[in-house]
Formats: sequence, C-alpha cells, structure tokens
Amino acid sequence: MNIIEIKDYVALAFYIVGIISCLWAFKAGFWTLPTWIKRVEKDIEYLTKSFDEFKTEANKKFDRIFDSLNSTKPTLESGSPYTLNKLGEKISKEIDAGNIAEKIVGMLGDNMEGKTPFEIQELSINYVQSQFEPDENDLKKIQDSAYNNGTGIQQVKDVIAIKLWDDLFKKFGIPVPSKE
Repeated sequence: MNIIEIKDYVALAFYIVGIISCLWAFKAGFWTLPTWIKRVEKDIEYLTKSFDEFKTEANKKFDRIFDSLNSTKPTLESGSPYTLNKLGEKISKEIDAGNIAEKIVGMLGDNMEGKTPFEIQELSINYVQSQFEPDENDLKKIQDSAYNNGTGIQQVKDVIAIKLWDDLFKKFGIPVPSKE
C-alpha cells in the first residue's frame, strides 16, 4: 500500500506543478496581452494616419494638376491647320512673336528645307515647346503675357510656334494658312 500511496503523491505533485505552470503561463500571457494590443493599436493608428496624410497630399497634387490643365485659355483655333484665335493674336502682339520667330528661323530654317507643311508644323511645335530657350527679355515677355492673359507658358509658346511655321512657310514659298 505504501508504494501506491507514493505513486499517487508523485502523480498529484506532477498535476499540481502542471496546473501551477499553466496558471503561470496564462498569467504571463494575460499580463503581456494588453501591452501587445496597445502596440498593435499604435501601429495601426500610425499606418492609418500615414495613409491619410499620403491620400490628402496626393489629392492636393492631383487637384493642382487638374486645375492647371483646366485653367488655361486656348490660344489656337481648332481645325487644321492650326491658327491663332483672338487671344493668340493679342499674345502675339504683346510678346512680338514675329520677331522671336525670325530669330528661330535664322537658327533652324535651313534644316527645314524639303519638309512637308505638316512636318514643318510638327517640328516647329516640338522645337518651341521642348528646345527653344528665349533670351531674358523674351522670357519676361512670355511670362508676363501668360500671367496677364490667364493662360500658361505652353499656350504662349504655341503662339510662337505658329508664327515660326508661318515664317518658314514664307521662306520656302508654301502658302500660309489663313482663318478663312
């Protein structure tokens, strides 16, 4: 009987140690769980705030882009070939676009020889929009005109491009398109 009693005590001791270990593990987990939840909540709050800031900043940038696209006044008449509208004519006079175009014709006129009217038109637009660098005086006129007329620099450059190809057409004896 003593052997059975010792076994029972040993088994009882193992059960007690097991129960105490489980309680201790549960207690340790129970005490660290709120800390872990707070850290996760802070991380979620930070990510949410960062995403909201990113979204707000992206919306502001898109709004500025759309505003700039929609706020410019056209300087050209639609149709083919392009011609200046009333605003384009006004800008042309303000910046003396004919004089600016004459300077450019002197630089690249010979490279246009033998080109079709369409090629001259496209090359003129591409040159003025991407490669043309006005002198300080012309740049100020272009900026002032864009500002005073509520349009963009690109639209003012379109005016110069039309004057450029008009001059190139005249140089090569190509009939200059008119509004009629």
